[in-house]
Amino acid sequence: MYREVDRRLAEQALGLTLEVNVDPPNEPSLAFHRKHGYIEVGRQMSKGIEVSLMHKPAQ
Repeated sequence: MYREVDRRLAEQALGLTLEVNVDPPNEPSLAFHRKHGYIEVGRQMSKGIEVSLMHKPAQ
């Protein structure tokens, strides 16, 4: 699925920002997204859960 999302984003020259739980932690998801080029651009509370805002720039 992520390959298809990346392909479509590249066609449109768009980036993507998503949320990953930090507290409680979701280490597998954080590692997965870092491995695929997402970088943390901020943190916020979402429904009582601290999340990392991770962004993958347009390629």
